[in-house]
Amino acid sequence: MMKLFTTTALLAALAMPALAVQPAEGEKLAQNQTYTYWLLDAIKSLDPAKNTDVEGSDVLRSLFEGLMNEDAKGAMIPGVAESFEESDDKLTYTFRLRDAKWSNGDPVTAGDFVYAWRRVVDPETASEYAWFMELMNIVNATEIVKGEKSPEELGVKAIDDKTLEVTLTTPTPYFIKTLSHATTYPVPQKVIEAEGDNWTQPGKLVGNGAFVLESHNLGVDITLKKNPDYWDAENVLMETVKGVTVNDNNVALTRYQAGELDRVQIPAGQYPRLKQEYPDQATSIPYACSYAYIYNVSEKGPEALKDVRVRRALSLAINRDIIVDNVLQGGQRPATTWTHWAIEGFEQPETELATLSQQEKTAKAKELLAEAGYGPDNPLNLTLQYNTDESHKKLA
Repeated sequence: MMKLFTTTALLAALAMPALAVQPAEGEKLAQNQTYTYWLLDAIKSLDPAKNTDVEGSDVLRSLFEGLMNEDAKGAMIPGVAESFEESDDKLTYTFRLRDAKWSNGDPVTAGDFVYAWRRVVDPETASEYAWFMELMNIVNATEIVKGEKSPEELGVKAIDDKTLEVTLTTPTPYFIKTLSHATTYPVPQKVIEAEGDNWTQPGKLVGNGAFVLESHNLGVDITLKKNPDYWDAENVLMETVKGVTVNDNNVALTRYQAGELDRVQIPAGQYPRLKQEYPDQATSIPYACSYAYIYNVSEKGPEALKDVRVRRALSLAINRDIIVDNVLQGGQRPATTWTHWAIEGFEQPETELATLSQQEKTAKAKELLAEAGYGPDNPLNLTLQYNTDESHKKLA
């Protein structure tokens, strides 16, 4: 197998679904189909309703499968759903499910999706991604999350075992694109009810994805094996996939060079050197993520940040070109919108951040700060918080 470095602009397609592919014509496969990749941190939950981190989401894409998947460019392709129909008013979607199985041999049904989605919005689950169902604009999602209605009133129902109907509150052009997110994956009701919170443990977890969980040593490693009951198992090449947790990005790079890892993220600023030294291994491809700092506008947050002029000034003043060209150096682009430029079908609009020069943005920022009452005689003092990863430290 070709080994590769990837920059901080890594594409999520390099997660496990990308391993369910057909080899090129005439390509000779390695006898050992094992893949070992780097994880920055411990995977705190393998429950689709409770996972909150990127590493966990990547693993969930292997253990479970939603209604839709993504191709290499992010376009939606069939997953458990073979097809779907959209009503004329764009408020109702009807999905026809394929003959898919859970890893224990049980059929995957429309009821499994109903149970899973109700579970996400149920306040008793305490899902930190319950808001995702609200983002999808599913009928009654917001009211259920607030505790004003019961989960049974969510706008999703099983017409029969192979037919799932979803009703929205308003036409939502991006709705189909939400259906590859881990929060929307089905879960096995009878297993969860029998095992409780322990249902995600090795030997107990039942999924419907291309792989099954063999072992999980929290904060050390996680090992997955090919799932023979997956509906497209004949096109899954890897027999074993292993994620190894290494908290230090530079240490992970050293372990890659020692042959211990097959994929690792390139530390900030090292891509140009590694591309020169390893032209066939170092690669930079888009990752469907925008990096940003979030303002604390809560009641306990700094009073200055409650002024929109201050927030706009800070945004204008950040020199994004220096960040991508001098700090990261991995092919990233300045973020001028929340939506990533590489999202399939997205046409990036012209914004103030995109059209003004940095000199113009800095001048505008000074004007806004002055209007808000800040300047040399009354400087703005704030605290910037970031996690301890070396790349994040350099960005900060």
